[in-house]
Amino acid sequence: RGLPGPEDPSDHLPIGAVLRLQPFPAGTSHAPAASPTSRASDDSLEGLAAEAEELWDTCTLDAAQRERWLALGSALADTKPVAGKKPSSEELAAMQRAKDARDAFVAGLGPGQQAEVARLLDLQKREAKLRERL
Repeated sequence: RGLPGPEDPSDHLPIGAVLRLQPFPAGTSHAPAASPTSRASDDSLEGLAAEAEELWDTCTLDAAQRERWLALGSALADTKPVAGKKPSSEELAAMQRAKDARDAFVAGLGPGQQAEVARLLDLQKREAKLRERL
């Protein structure tokens, strides 16, 4: 038995692995970031806002990254068209530039930080949709 050959044509190879758990590196959060698709246990406005606030308080973005993230979010919010009115081509272009700037910022982050930011966006979108329904 072993690798497939004329006598044993099976493509099912036996595989083994030895895994060893290691402690988290010093200075890192011991709680893994929530996945962007995980759902809050409390989908109320208060629950979503509390989860977003907790994630913001514990995320691994440094002060400069947090400031930049807030500025990009503000710039994008400023381009949001008036509800019920078709945006002009200039408004659409400004919105696209703001989204592109935000996406470029996120692309420059590490994988863990990208997951944190994606989760923040998810929470903010769900909170905004819930506010629209009220």
